[in-house]
Amino acid sequence: METIHAFIEKYKMIIGIALLAGATAGGVYILRPQEAQTDMDYIKALEQRLNNVEKKLDALGQVKGETVQATSTQSVVTPIETKVPEQPQVQSKPIAADDVTQPSQQSPATATVNINSASVQELDSLPGIGPTYAQRIIDYRTANGGFKSIEEIKNVKGIGDKTFEKFKDKITI
Repeated sequence: METIHAFIEKYKMIIGIALLAGATAGGVYILRPQEAQTDMDYIKALEQRLNNVEKKLDALGQVKGETVQATSTQSVVTPIETKVPEQPQVQSKPIAADDVTQPSQQSPATATVNINSASVQELDSLPGIGPTYAQRIIDYRTANGGFKSIEEIKNVKGIGDKTFEKFKDKITI
């Protein structure tokens, strides 16, 4: 017994440090976030992550005007009816009564679009013209007081000879 007391007395500093390190390690182990101890715990952790992702998808779908219902096996997107206020068309000059064209009685395939008075939607219906180019056409005619000839549409950024050839028979001034 005396040799144990002598040993402890001789190495008490080292023993104290070892006990302190052990207690610290034990405390860290107890206080650390629980990790998966079994396969079932791992599966539950994965399900929780999946639920979090599904909640984020639902929130993203609400921002875009859709309901996104995600499950672990499939995803279903259902559009929500939303009303978007119509944007008023800005005219650069007053329109005289004789400038107003009546809706065409022709079929859509043979109808022509007046590029001096058409809306974005009407211009968008032309081959090779999307909403961006349609808005550029409107901006150009607003800035320049309208088109003098159909060929002048080629002055709009992005509309060249090839694009013009696609719709030249479908436009008028």
